Formats: sequence, structure tokens, C-alpha cells
Amino acid sequence: MADTLRLTTNPYNMAKKLFTAIVFFKDNNQPIRKYRNISNINSFYNFCSGINAEYFNLYEKTTRLFAERIYIKKGT
Repeated sequence: MADTLRLTTNPYNMAKKLFTAIVFFKDNNQPIRKYRNISNINSFYNFCSGINAEYFNLYEKTTRLFAERIYIKKGT
């Protein structure tokens, strides 16, 4: 039993850091959106750019503490 457990849980393998994001829009017609379990921030940034978000706040999932505010750069 101990050998099986050792094979499934690797102590050297670190878990991905997960975030929760709250996305804000410039116009007040769209409601604020909340997304959970974000592990790839660059991919999420591209997603937010596609839905015309103004910025989003990232919170660490485990501690629920504010991590960062990221503004979406609009192409000019």
C-alpha cells in the first residue's frame, strides 16, 4: 500500500498555483464576471482581451488574498 501511494504522489512535483479572477468592463451594461481555477495568466489575458474587458483582479485561490490587478492594453 505504501509503495502505491508513493507512486501516485510525487513530493518533488509542485502543484500549479491557481487564481480566481474578477473581470471588469468599461461600460456598465456588462456585469462583472468571476472566473475560477486560472493557472495560465497569459492565456486568460488573451481571453479577457477578446471579450473587451478593461482590467481584471487576480486573487490567490488558497489564501483568497489579492495578488495583482492587470489592465488590458487596447490595440491602437
